[in-house]
Amino acid sequence: MANLFRMGHEKVFSKAWWLLESFHVAFSLVTMIGLTLLVYFFSIPNPNMILIAGLITFTSIWGYPAGIACGLEMIGYSLFFFSIDHSFFRFDSVGGAKLATILVGVVVTVILVGYLKTSTSNVNVRLREANAMLAQSNAELEEQNLTDALTGIRNRYALRREMLNYLGREVLVGMMDIDNFKQINDSYGHLTGDQVLYHIGKAVREIFGIEHVYRYGGDEILILLPETELKVFTALMNELRSDSSELTFDAQSLSLTFSCGYTYGIPKEKEEFIAMIDQADDALYQVKRSGKNGLNGGPFQSK
Repeated sequence: MANLFRMGHEKVFSKAWWLLESFHVAFSLVTMIGLTLLVYFFSIPNPNMILIAGLITFTSIWGYPAGIACGLEMIGYSLFFFSIDHSFFRFDSVGGAKLATILVGVVVTVILVGYLKTSTSNVNVRLREANAMLAQSNAELEEQNLTDALTGIRNRYALRREMLNYLGREVLVGMMDIDNFKQINDSYGHLTGDQVLYHIGKAVREIFGIEHVYRYGGDEILILLPETELKVFTALMNELRSDSSELTFDAQSLSLTFSCGYTYGIPKEKEEFIAMIDQADDALYQVKRSGKNGLNGGPFQSK
């Protein structure tokens, strides 16, 4: 199906391209005929100077097809103008020499100007391709700057950039971390600790959505859920607990638990949003002091 769609798209594009080229050739030819009639009926001196200007103009704008059409028209007019009694076929020595000069001039002009047009078009195509690749590379680099390399979730730089998106709307702010994460590092090594962080990063991306989670520092993860009820947030946290209840890293079986603090409200300005994060962080540490592996919080209390 995709191949059929692509083939159909290519056919439409090819037809449109030919129609456009045909219009360019027709427009150039009609204009050249108009210039020819102008110089003939008004007996303008050195008419070929005007016609050669038209030839150069249309060849430089639209390339070889328009140039060839204009060149043939100019040669046809020269056969008429320089022939004896406008017979197109009989020439004296002077008329023949002028015709030969016109033929050489037209051929050289079309070849050179057409070549320059083609070269310029190719350069422009390569330049557009280079710009597109550069834009893609910049976008990828920007995304890398916004993403934590270990967990695959967004970082604090991304949070600073996206903070304004949460102002003036109901948002649930959650701050969670992994219980006893320091002991995991001390007991099993930092490589296992990194594997745990990678798994948790993958899990929160899939459960909460990559656009809603940020690595705030160490094993702390900030969760921002616009227009989300508390019961939905609680259900998602339970899903995360279930997903990470029994894990194996390098033959080490680990059962991870999480502590999480939260608040919810409508931050009207940046300072209130930061205060909400602080309140969620305070609620997290209340869970820590109460024995960990829990969820605690309430509505935002503006100071």
